[in-house]
Amino acid sequence: MPLEIKDHHDLTIVPLHILRNPALSFELKGVAAMLYSFEGLHGTTEELAGILGVSKPQATAYFRELQSAGYENIFRLYENGETDD
Repeated sequence: MPLEIKDHHDLTIVPLHILRNPALSFELKGVAAMLYSFEGLHGTTEELAGILGVSKPQATAYFRELQSAGYENIFRLYENGETDD
């Protein structure tokens, strides 16, 4: 079955270092791609869990895994009212 992408506005750019990182599971690479598709996303763990279609503990686990893999500056999970400001 041939694939044709007609509208480049419906694409998400995911850094190759995430896609090619053997330390990240296929599932986690998909999570990262989903998060990249929401440019400038800020939300609660509950909101992010809803976007990802997982439980709050699972969403937290995904963030912890991304952070432990060295992506803490890209994906940050704020806790207890913490912000960047």
